Amino acid sequence: MRRWARVPYADEVEKRVEDLEAGSSETSIAAGSDFSVVHGLRAGETRTWICGNLDHKSSRFSTCVSHELRELLPLRGVRINSLACGRAHAVLTTEEGDVWSFGWNMYGQLGLGLQYDHTRTPQLLESLRGPKLQDVACGGQHAVVMLSDGSLFAWGRNEEGQLAIGSLEPKLIPSRVETPWRGEERVVQLACGFSHTAFLTSSGRVFCSGQGDSGQLGIGSKSNSLVPALVLGIERAHVGSLVCGHSHTMVVDANAQMAFSWGSNATGELGHASCEVEFQLLPKLMLEDLKEVRLSAVGCGPCARHTLLACRQRMPWRLERLLWIGVLKCEASQCLLALLPRDGIASCPILIHILRLLPLRFFL
Repeated sequence: MRRWARVPYADEVEKRVEDLEAGSSETSIAAGSDFSVVHGLRAGETRTWICGNLDHKSSRFSTCVSHELRELLPLRGVRINSLACGRAHAVLTTEEGDVWSFGWNMYGQLGLGLQYDHTRTPQLLESLRGPKLQDVACGGQHAVVMLSDGSLFAWGRNEEGQLAIGSLEPKLIPSRVETPWRGEERVVQLACGFSHTAFLTSSGRVFCSGQGDSGQLGIGSKSNSLVPALVLGIERAHVGSLVCGHSHTMVVDANAQMAFSWGSNATGELGHASCEVEFQLLPKLMLEDLKEVRLSAVGCGPCARHTLLACRQRMPWRLERLLWIGVLKCEASQCLLALLPRDGIASCPILIHILRLLPLRFFL
């Protein structure tokens, strides 16, 4: 029996996940700083719910707090293929090619062409209607989407260059990202930290833009970059996936056998066994003993100062385990948290959701 402590609204989210049709491929979950979004199939119809504090203020002063899951009625029957949350906003893309957003909008992070406090009702982005959308990622106060033709668009806060448009001008509507790669190379995955953005290309190369004061861009300095800059030192790793935390970045090779991380290491979130180096400016191999396991999933998020690794040990019974990095003391940078059943992560999506993005403590 698993239970969560000090987890805002976790009981409601878990209840809704269990209430969804078992085994449905529609189910997806995402979390912001203090709110959760759940999308799934119920009674043969797709639905989307939200609960939590959809505001940039603390729950004590917020007027946007909901302690129970509330259905987003404009999205009833809409099939969501990608869902992402920032600090206090969310962006969803549909199978029909539409983009919806809601939440806090002081920096234009909803992409609606206007700046105002917030909206709890999902709004349709008219400027992106039509083209097929492949992926979406949200930073603290910005968002990036990838179209099926490989083109990229970003909007929201841009004080550090996180939109990768070649300037520091904030954008209230989606604006094309300046891409340095040419020819057949294209982006296959996006990830956002609080004020930086990472791009994984089809050739396995990684580029980052935005704030670099903690080394999170992986370019060997603490400089910011207004356009995607090539991450150094992992050219031969052939990266298969990437994630971003608040001020750190992590990649996993295509064989899921090696992981590299860089950026802020103030709380041990890089998994380098110590906090002696507070800022890692170039990618470094993390957790040497991961060579004995196979990485199943990796998670962090734009508001997270920790990293979660789901590992599969190379044993006949395919035991799954979760490693929590950066939450406790640096000396305990690798903490065994849970032993999962044979089907592992697929059997407990709410566990992965909660551990992905929120600085929580987990108890068995």
